[in-house]
Amino acid sequence: MSDIENQNNNQQQYSQSQNEEASTKASQISNNGSQEQNIELQQMNNQESQNQNQLQKQNQNQQLEQPVENINEIDIEKQTQIGNLVPQILAIQNNLMPNNLIDSTGYNILHHAVSYNKLNGIIPLIKELKIDVDIFSNTKQTPLNIASNYGFLKIMKALIDLGAKVNHVDDNSFSSLLYAVRMNKTQAVLYLISLGADLNAQDLNGCGIVHWAAYNNNTFLLEFFDRLHLPMNSRDKQGYTPFLRAIFNESQSASQSMNLIFTARQNTITLDTNLDYSRINQILRLDNDQGQQQKATFIHYLYNLVENQRWEELNYVQEDSFCPTCLIVKKERMHHYKTQKKIQLINQIHPEFGDTTPFAEPYWYQNQPSPYYTENHIKFREKVRNFVENEIMPHKEQWLQTGYPIELEKKFYQAGIGGIIYDKKYGGYKPEDFDYFYEQIMIDEIQRSGLNVLGGYTINSLVVPLLLKFGDENIKQNIATQIIKGEKMSVLAISEPYAGSDVANVQTTAHKEGDYYVINGVKKWITGGLNAKYICTLARTGGPGMSGLSLLIIDSELPGVKIRKMETQFDNAHSTTFITLTNVKVHKSMLIGKEGQGFKAIMLNFNHERWIIAIGSVRQARNLYTLSFKYALKRKTFNQPLINHQIIRYKLAQMARQIESCYSQLEMVTNSFNFLDEQALATQCSLLKVNCANTFEFCAREASQIFGGNSIVKEGQGKEVERAVRGARVSNIYGGSEEIMLDLAIRQQIQKVNKQKTNSKI
Repeated sequence: MSDIENQNNNQQQYSQSQNEEASTKASQISNNGSQEQNIELQQMNNQESQNQNQLQKQNQNQQLEQPVENINEIDIEKQTQIGNLVPQILAIQNNLMPNNLIDSTGYNILHHAVSYNKLNGIIPLIKELKIDVDIFSNTKQTPLNIASNYGFLKIMKALIDLGAKVNHVDDNSFSSLLYAVRMNKTQAVLYLISLGADLNAQDLNGCGIVHWAAYNNNTFLLEFFDRLHLPMNSRDKQGYTPFLRAIFNESQSASQSMNLIFTARQNTITLDTNLDYSRINQILRLDNDQGQQQKATFIHYLYNLVENQRWEELNYVQEDSFCPTCLIVKKERMHHYKTQKKIQLINQIHPEFGDTTPFAEPYWYQNQPSPYYTENHIKFREKVRNFVENEIMPHKEQWLQTGYPIELEKKFYQAGIGGIIYDKKYGGYKPEDFDYFYEQIMIDEIQRSGLNVLGGYTINSLVVPLLLKFGDENIKQNIATQIIKGEKMSVLAISEPYAGSDVANVQTTAHKEGDYYVINGVKKWITGGLNAKYICTLARTGGPGMSGLSLLIIDSELPGVKIRKMETQFDNAHSTTFITLTNVKVHKSMLIGKEGQGFKAIMLNFNHERWIIAIGSVRQARNLYTLSFKYALKRKTFNQPLINHQIIRYKLAQMARQIESCYSQLEMVTNSFNFLDEQALATQCSLLKVNCANTFEFCAREASQIFGGNSIVKEGQGKEVERAVRGARVSNIYGGSEEIMLDLAIRQQIQKVNKQKTNSKI
């Protein structure tokens, strides 16, 4: 609209230049301090201006009546810019210029006539000269767009009578209706809507008529649009809702009006996680009256959300994004109350559960508040604890020697635990309120047994998502469902003697012969291989590098498959195996996804595996702390309990400090899993795994120091510590070694920084 504004400015230049001399004289008299002369001269100045305006109108009327002898001597554009359309009309009539000519201002005669509100007098000429009523300006504005922008209702009606189109949009994607709403021309808006104007029109920024009405503080239009049942919570391309547009423009009455609308309709106002709230911060932190009013309006809006338990909207608002009086609660996991225009958090405090030894259980087990866990989480925790106590602990010593039976997986499923992360369509029983804290609780409780009985679940949780995401319906129904229900076991066979962390260096080959793949190679350190029915194998179907790798499912009973147990330094509850594949023929239907996509597929689940390892490591560290604390209470040296020695208390404090720090980090990542794609959390999962695995190792060493000689024998009161000392090392190796994880975390951030630099240059 810059062209129209320039013409308005030019239109004022004439009268301003005529009054310049008189204004100068008035200024001089004022400086001399003569008030009476000042008033008198001002009156003279006003009278002179009126006379000049009348003279100008007379000249224009004479020009309309008298023919022009030489049209070429007239500066048409200059005359047009001061509102005199006669020369251009005459030039068209005398065939000296085309009737639809666009001049250097980007307008033709019709655009000028509309912008100066002079259309009605030349309507007969428009018809006679056959001027296109929808002609575009240089920015593709039609005359109706311009009339709507100024709210010239009579001209709009005249243009419609001449056949103007209602829903044309210009280069900025503005329709006539959007122009009228943006410029607060209410009557024009109502008229255009009555003509069938598009109510869903949006500009290039994705702002619709509701956004502009809120931005312009037009409460009448907001209520009118609400009666038309227009969406009041839609987001523009920047992610802003109409309510936030009102806040940004400090439109208090519009904000309050929208609050009333949402209260009446019980609607939802959607907020976005990616919004930049700096503008809101500025408004809410203002100390002036306007800032306080806006703050009160926004707090009223928050009250409305909280009182109506509209938790989804509140969930996306971060506490640190607003002033201290605007603390936000999250989901139904918190209660609320308000005092003196403040929203205060009331955290759920749950009854004590489990071992009451300090730090023996997570903090929320012991009367500590937490925003993460609901009553359903608590019930699920009790279910898993009962399963561990009844189905695992009585057999612990036996399974340490023989390994746990495969039947445990089916019991695990039948107890309502094993299939909790899977949809019902494929045999799972994911609850409606499922989040990753359910899975965290399950893993934590099972690892409390101190046995590696969770290995089967861990591997299945890596294989099954691959089958469900990339496999065909046959694989999903006939293989994935069996694994989910605990009827069959699976393993993920990736590592090889010369391809551990360097996955892209896999040497196992799968050559296609007709309808089959013939697979040759070896797989090493494969957890759970002895009980596995299905081996999800990464093999090379193409050239070198990651693009040549594919995933195939191999039935362990096929000819050419040989599995043997590998002896390890940790417990035997879950086997570690070496798998040899010799000319194993696998049907092409067992290909997961497409050829060459194997590496990409397995990368999807690595973060989830590292998260599981971190949960188990924290719980194992907690077990070691608990054993050490209880041992220090009863073991006496130098005629006093170990706990009385400062160095022992120091060791226990260091163990507890690291355990609680890791658990807090773990909860943060778990909560992020609920809202972000796992692939976006590679850095967080890598650092979490390293922290938790190192804490496990640290606690194993410190527990060994506290137990002394009892920790180096496989029997007696120190046998749990002895086994943990042997097993702690593995957490820092499998699933990605400590060094690989730390390097990955920093490389990810370097890539992010480089990308930001590239974008800033663009």
